[in-house]
Amino acid sequence: MRVLIVSHHAFPHVGGLEALVDLEVRTLVHLGHTIVHVTSDLGGAGHVPHYGAGVRQIRVPAWHVLERRFQVPYPLFSPRLVRVLWEETGRCDVVHAHGFLFMSSVLALALAWIRGVPVRLLTDHGGVQRYHARWVTALARIGAWTVGRLTTLLATRLVAYNTRVLRDLHRLAGPGKPSLFLPYPVDEQIFRAPGSGERASARRRLGWQEDAIYVLFVGRLIADKGVRLVCDARRADWKLVFCGPGDARILPRGEASVHYYPPRPRPQLVELYHAADVLVLPSAREGFPLVVREALACGLRAVLAYEPGYEAYRHLPGLFFCQREPSSIREAIERALQDTTPSELIAAGQRGSAPSPEAWVSQLYADALGRKTP
Repeated sequence: MRVLIVSHHAFPHVGGLEALVDLEVRTLVHLGHTIVHVTSDLGGAGHVPHYGAGVRQIRVPAWHVLERRFQVPYPLFSPRLVRVLWEETGRCDVVHAHGFLFMSSVLALALAWIRGVPVRLLTDHGGVQRYHARWVTALARIGAWTVGRLTTLLATRLVAYNTRVLRDLHRLAGPGKPSLFLPYPVDEQIFRAPGSGERASARRRLGWQEDAIYVLFVGRLIADKGVRLVCDARRADWKLVFCGPGDARILPRGEASVHYYPPRPRPQLVELYHAADVLVLPSAREGFPLVVREALACGLRAVLAYEPGYEAYRHLPGLFFCQREPSSIREAIERALQDTTPSELIAAGQRGSAPSPEAWVSQLYADALGRKTP
């Protein structure tokens, strides 16, 4: 196949979507397909991928003022995006757009429809969102029922890894649109349970105390991710570790029990996952956070704010749910710390709940692969 993948951000910008798109591209290339990836030009602290032959990445200039000023990752693309997508939709067998609300997605699917591309996939990662700021929530709702509705109508298939997100997409597109609930894989070559002595070694390299309790948060440092809730939920004998982009001034200052690490390439997160006692991420209305799956794949227990869209993941060993308020978060962390499930079983449960990258791509592109079958 000739596949056009469109995403608003990509590595080295740090984020879960960026990691999933990277895994998708690498898996498609491994299976012998030809990829064009259109994204914005924003950089970051992640690794710069080198895909080699079979992949062409086009970084379109964009204005990133909304992310830099308001922590809203919504690039405003330059007019060049129209010409790039017009050319690339005329050469591809399938278009896969990530995120129903982004300029790149709606334009890619609209031009693909005009040019008669038969398979037009739309994967959304968060659904209709609520934000800490009411004006941002209002804009997101307006965008969902205008731009988002058009994007879902243009797609031939809707994909999500959260059942609430899939319901949101159906409300926008109307009944009858083909859809797929598809949990995503984690790169097991990177994220794995620690071997003998690796946890202690990771703590020594980080300068952490051997017998202290470290509660880890990985994600953007914004209120909607629950940063302040984690700080309010802590116990005096816990040490909090935060790693991610954003404004570190949101964290308590001058406290020895609070540590901050700048964002880093995902392979370097393994050291934090191996060294910590529990991951906590009480964020609001996520798809299903990639960092949670990575932590579980590393044998680390994880605490996540519950929503109905996560029901399919309740069985995962090492995963504990809470409400988005300090006492519930504290109680869930305490339950996770008391859990005795071996890290190897937590990692095995994560592997058993997700398809391999090859099976994931095969299900995702089943419509296109069927059309290419003689």
